[in-house]
Amino acid sequence: MKKILTSKIILLSTIVIVCIALTVFYLPKAIAEISPLKEESDIRSIYLDSSGVNLPAELIAVIEKELQEKPNVFFEGENYMLTGVREEENWRFISIAVYIKNAYQNGAEVPFGETSSLIAKQQEDQSWVIALQYTQNYADLLKEVPDEYFSAKAKQMEIIFPNVYKEKYLKILDQLPEGYLSEESRKSLFEDQSTKNSISYKFPWNKNNSPWIYTQGWHDGNDPPNPNCHGDWCAIDVGTNHTDKNVLSAASGVVDNVCIGTISANVYVRNDDGVLMRYVHLGITDVDVQKGDIVDQGDILGRLKPGSFGGDNCSYGASQKFDFGHIHWVIPITENGSFIVDGWTIKQGDDTWTNGINIIDPPNGPIYSSNQSNLHLQNASYNSTEYFKANSITAGPSVTIQSPNGNVTFEADTYIRLDPGFTAQNGSSFHAKISQ
Repeated sequence: MKKILTSKIILLSTIVIVCIALTVFYLPKAIAEISPLKEESDIRSIYLDSSGVNLPAELIAVIEKELQEKPNVFFEGENYMLTGVREEENWRFISIAVYIKNAYQNGAEVPFGETSSLIAKQQEDQSWVIALQYTQNYADLLKEVPDEYFSAKAKQMEIIFPNVYKEKYLKILDQLPEGYLSEESRKSLFEDQSTKNSISYKFPWNKNNSPWIYTQGWHDGNDPPNPNCHGDWCAIDVGTNHTDKNVLSAASGVVDNVCIGTISANVYVRNDDGVLMRYVHLGITDVDVQKGDIVDQGDILGRLKPGSFGGDNCSYGASQKFDFGHIHWVIPITENGSFIVDGWTIKQGDDTWTNGINIIDPPNGPIYSSNQSNLHLQNASYNSTEYFKANSITAGPSVTIQSPNGNVTFEADTYIRLDPGFTAQNGSSFHAKISQ
């Protein structure tokens, strides 16, 4: 009996010793293996649609990593889409947007959520350095961008938050790591750009091609405060069956985002007063601007896509006559709930435009514009030996390119050779005004 008891004690002691040994030697290893998993859980699971752009796989992988590792509340989303890219030597200027559900396409996702930008620079060793807009890394990398690609004004606008996102980011400032936002971007959240740069908006078509038809009032999404609009912006539809379907910039600013889809295209312009406007339903081969371009009021952004077409990775579709095109014009919802263009006021939740006793109702309401077409030209390699074709002029017999050294006038749809005396610095922006 004593032997049996002793054996049991020895066996129990052995088990205890083995357990202690396992705990000492394997528990730290187990913790070490578990810890990375915990860290990985902090890296967000995202989906990135890069099908609409032509970028190398290694750069796309770097972009995915950047989106996964950023703070969750910053440029928040789970599904992202690269909507456009501008290529300049070893630089890539990339437009990106958050997908949102859209009721018009049975819940299909379109990139009408928050938009942003990425700068990517390829190093000598072929690796990529990237930065997400408004961050300190973005501001630092932007300083390295040659001025011939992004002017001083474009660079300044790139680090200023548009009005549409200010309220959101003011609420989450204390949730962002210290130094994550650039000082300039953080400061812009507390500044009112509209008081610094007052703008008189004009409707986005040529006055000599008026009127266009106001076909649909406020719509787009289903979030408050307007039951038919998103919380901080909304859209109206205005269109034409005229042969001149040029869409003009309603104000001066910088091209913020371009989406070239498989069927249609969108252009987003950051106006000088901090307002972000979206021009939706352009033709995919009819966009005249690219990200970072400076635009003046009246510059041609592109042309409407006529006829009926389906949705794609840039927008939902449209149902209209074969010769009719319309602009889905996304305009801001202001603090006082109204927006003024060309002397006309539209109020949030009210589809009518009013000007004194005059009222315009959709559908079929005619709207006259006071805007004036300018052909927007921007070429970083203009010199005395290059040719230019005015193949997008449709509203006048000739155009005049204005330059520091005088004007050059030529007929539409013809080639010209720039005079040896016609010189300008690389990256200059030329505005060709249509002669009426």
